[in-house]
Amino acid sequence: MSESPNIELARVEVPCEEEPQTAIVHGVDWVVRPGERWAVCGGPGSGKTSLLCTGAGLNAPVAGTLRAFGRDYWGATASDRLALSRRVGMVFDGGGRLFTHMSVVENLVLPLQYHRECDREAARERALQLLALVGLEAWADAAPARLTTVTQRRVALARALTEPVELLFLDAPLVGLGPEERHWWLLFLRDLSEREDVTEGRMSIVTSGYEFSSWFGWADRFAVLGNGFFRTLEEAEARTVAAAATGPAASVGA
Repeated sequence: MSESPNIELARVEVPCEEEPQTAIVHGVDWVVRPGERWAVCGGPGSGKTSLLCTGAGLNAPVAGTLRAFGRDYWGATASDRLALSRRVGMVFDGGGRLFTHMSVVENLVLPLQYHRECDREAARERALQLLALVGLEAWADAAPARLTTVTQRRVALARALTEPVELLFLDAPLVGLGPEERHWWLLFLRDLSEREDVTEGRMSIVTSGYEFSSWFGWADRFAVLGNGFFRTLEEAEARTVAAAATGPAASVGA
């Protein structure tokens, strides 16, 4: 028996982050299946963040249907939506939207206590394990403001893994990184789906960015955003788009 898609968007009108009643991407038909690794690229303002937040169930679509793990997400009860959302992780762009009034480790302890009802000691122990996984255990008690944006992004990744997620969205994780840090992310994401201590089932991963070049050899599925529309590509098409790009923010959807 075939597995249900992790997410399925059917004729979805993706809302603008700043104006939730206004669609920024139109008529999205998209299926993400277990184990797939997607690279979704587009220029500035093309709707990458909005698309990922909609796929993650953080923003309701203006129109259309989001199905998560075989269920109509927005047609489900609030408690069922919460259960579905726990199977999805999200790493936001930039510094990952950490809580600045909490320490690094407290940013991970909070979801562990909220979702798993762990006592504080057990939650801190698990949080430290996850920080060690991303190489940041030494910064556990630091304030996020003491960390570079690049390092904050790793903390946000660890926070997204506090639940054994089956679907992980990462918004522009490679933007602004040097070669060494870029290599770390690509290697970590390649190995992530094989780690039984942080995943549940066959994890699928969806990343966004300005260009495809960095994702060849990692991604097995590709899509482009541009001019208000979403289109899936074969790898050969994605390579053609990458070859035609003339800058870091090239209009890949043109």
